[in-house]
Amino acid sequence: MYLRTTPKQIRNWVYQGKIKAYRLLGHSYRFRRDDLDSLLKGVA
Repeated sequence: MYLRTTPKQIRNWVYQGKIKAYRLLGHSYRFRRDDLDSLLKGVA
């Protein structure tokens, strides 16, 4: 697990605008690795 958090917390970050998500057909999300790295470093 890259972020070591729950899917619910990741959805909250998406809704709060802390991380940009790319929505696929259905309910799947995709994230860019550099966006995740920025979030982990506290830049986002």
